[in-house]
Amino acid sequence: PRWEYLITTNNCFSLLFAQKIGFRYCSDKSNKLTVTASYQRYSDNVKKQHIDIVLKASEMFELNDKHYKMKYILEKARKEIYENEIPLHEYFSLSKCAHVYNYRAKPHTLEGFKLLQKYFPTAREYSQMTGCDHWFSEEQKSKKIYSLERDKESNPCLYIDVVDVRYDGVDDVYDIIDVPNQSFIANGIVVHNCTTFMGRTNIEVVAKTIVEEYKGELVYGD
Repeated sequence: PRWEYLITTNNCFSLLFAQKIGFRYCSDKSNKLTVTASYQRYSDNVKKQHIDIVLKASEMFELNDKHYKMKYILEKARKEIYENEIPLHEYFSLSKCAHVYNYRAKPHTLEGFKLLQKYFPTAREYSQMTGCDHWFSEEQKSKKIYSLERDKESNPCLYIDVVDVRYDGVDDVYDIIDVPNQSFIANGIVVHNCTTFMGRTNIEVVAKTIVEEYKGELVYGD
């Protein structure tokens, strides 16, 4: 008999599912999961920044024995927290004095903290921002909507703002634009740019490299 299984995951585990499991053999599911994971990652990071800034400001306010106004303390906390990172959201990442006061009055307010829709985009609004809202359209409930059409030769892109650009050093790269057989050797490892050329042509590339570059000798079998 043929069995069909439906696997569902809680929204809070979407990012973990994308990182650990994902959809390996389905481009449509993989694309949609990418958007979902992106939104979850964005939400989680904004929440973390908000909690960090509120806790830091409250701690600094207490250490300064409340001699300084909260506005000054909050600005100082922002400079310290965001010295090496970028605030992701203008309202929640930078926080307000009221957020710190509320926490000091009721510390449990940060437990299970939720981003208010008044200031933070919903999942649907985020999909519109990334240009992927039509993937999840409900206008045609009777028809399956795919993120990748059959006649397309490449996966679609997500339109996401660049938050930060940092220098990460210099690495060796290998340009194979001018190589007609789409194969080359990098650090002794054969690399294929196209599976079409993995047969006899690939063997010829390896043989030529062994003879000309490494002065090796080829031994042919029967």
